[in-house]
Amino acid sequence: IDAFRHTWLRHPIIKGRLARRHHKYFGENHFQDMIKDKLHSYPVDCWVYVDDFQSTLYSCLREYEIQGGHVDWTAPLLSELVKDLQKKYDRSRRLQKLDGNTAIDRSNYTKNDPLHNVQENHHSDCSKYFDEETAAFIRYGEEEFIYDYFGYESCCGGRKPIN
Repeated sequence: IDAFRHTWLRHPIIKGRLARRHHKYFGENHFQDMIKDKLHSYPVDCWVYVDDFQSTLYSCLREYEIQGGHVDWTAPLLSELVKDLQKKYDRSRRLQKLDGNTAIDRSNYTKNDPLHNVQENHHSDCSKYFDEETAAFIRYGEEEFIYDYFGYESCCGGRKPIN
């Protein structure tokens, strides 16, 4: 883990890689201009987030249907997705009834608990890789604009809603 924190993440090929890739395809100031102008439009209609993959994928596919696209919900992977989401929703509603809450609170979802996360089988918890120093190095480095645009507060934290 020390080699990951102090060597790999800081290697010139790795450091800033997402920023370089973004700038190559969209230009240097694309996200900065959007953040400054508080515009959250992009040449895509919907984002699928890894930390809430199933829910955001489902929402994007529903949005695609609303715009006139066709989604085969009977396809094995999609029907399983819908079943998993329904189980998750039913469980959340049961827990909320016990708590007296009425809305699903997604503010405490993190990258460490997405449904069916296969990485958990062979990776340590995110906080093992990103201690405070390493997290700050990434969060306030060349990719800072990505955190700002998508609402992530830290390497291992959840995201806040985009206004």
